[in-house]
Amino acid sequence: MFFSRSTNSPLCGLARVLGRGDERGVCRLPQLVPFLLRVSVGAVACLFKLSPRRDISAASNKSYCSFHRGDLPASGGSRRQAGAESAEYRRGKRSIGSALLSVLRGSALRTQNKNTRLLSRNGTRSKSKRLLAALCATFLLVSGCDENFDPRGTLDRKLVIFSILSSDRDMQFVRVQSDYMPAGYDPLGYDVDHSLNGVSVKITEFGRFYELRDTLLWTSDTSRYKFPIRTYFLDSFTPLRGRAYRVVVRVSPYREVNVGVTVPDRAKISLGAAASEILDRPDKLPVGAIMNYLVQLSKSTKGYIARFYVYYDVLKQNEWFEEAVEVPITSASSDNSTITHPRYPRMMPASSTSQENIVYRNAYYKWAIDQVNDKYKSTQVIFKWIVLVVLQADQNLYEYYVSAHWEQDPYSTRLDEPLGSRAGTGVGVVGAYGLDSLVYLLPYDFWGNR
Repeated sequence: MFFSRSTNSPLCGLARVLGRGDERGVCRLPQLVPFLLRVSVGAVACLFKLSPRRDISAASNKSYCSFHRGDLPASGGSRRQAGAESAEYRRGKRSIGSALLSVLRGSALRTQNKNTRLLSRNGTRSKSKRLLAALCATFLLVSGCDENFDPRGTLDRKLVIFSILSSDRDMQFVRVQSDYMPAGYDPLGYDVDHSLNGVSVKITEFGRFYELRDTLLWTSDTSRYKFPIRTYFLDSFTPLRGRAYRVVVRVSPYREVNVGVTVPDRAKISLGAAASEILDRPDKLPVGAIMNYLVQLSKSTKGYIARFYVYYDVLKQNEWFEEAVEVPITSASSDNSTITHPRYPRMMPASSTSQENIVYRNAYYKWAIDQVNDKYKSTQVIFKWIVLVVLQADQNLYEYYVSAHWEQDPYSTRLDEPLGSRAGTGVGVVGAYGLDSLVYLLPYDFWGNR
């Protein structure tokens, strides 16, 4: 969506190399033109004064413009003398070229003049004309270098859509706004509202449609945005599992956004053979014991997250509160009996068979329970049940997750370009997910209770 824009003249780079541009890379014509004119006038003056005189001294060879126009040796002269004069003439002209290149490059070039040959006056004039034409072309090209350099391209105006249809709530939301180009290079410093007026948002299903209404949602954090979030909602609507829906957004003068999603069907979750024994009495089994549960995903699922929670009641000031702790799936330590930096599940791609085997270790299960007891040392805690939660993402939501978490994919080749997610003809994400869970009740005399 972003393109680089260069200046009109390809010689703006020459200006910056020669020090005739500012630190932002902007070519300054008033600084560059006088410099090139001085080089051009000096070179042309030297060329028109060029002549293979016979009385060239050692001192005149060091001067860039010490040669004068004259006639070639008489036809009756010896061939050896004519060759010597031609060599002197060639050395003089090469010294002029060396001077010109030393000005442009900042360092004198060494000349090598081993072989000599007789140069005709017509050849000298032809090369002089070509050099003069090149210098004139340089002046004309540089005169077009008057535009500032900006790496950002023109903004392609599109709608920005955000909507996730979910099976675990009866209210759906769709956010709509326009894209924008920030004035600076820090997007977090931009706090302007880009919501639109006159927006029509609908959710359609098999010829039926549901019209969404707009509302304002205030956020608790107003450190950046001082205004409420304008969104569109549909109340008393829960997408059915396995059904296909379309989100349609219309607002002038933008192109219509029409995105289709499919809510994943229900997942089937079951505990492994030894899992129940570990869940009931983790203190009686080794820390390396494995408990697994099997998940049969929906065929339309492209990615999933499986999580393991332990729910408990804690007594605070004579009142009971329900809380939960998540069990990590692994640790940064190679030792399964210690937890140094716990790691929790992230979204994974669904396998071709849609069958997944989720593995947890007893050490991480006991560690999570110990964390709760250490937190509430002076009060009563009762562990009630564990919950295995599986979130299934459709293709749109999974692709959006991958684009936002590209560092988690070690096999992809990343290009030097911004990553973004498409939402039909707009940008953003319009996706869907299904949430399923399995509840396992813990015994009343559970080891962690107190």
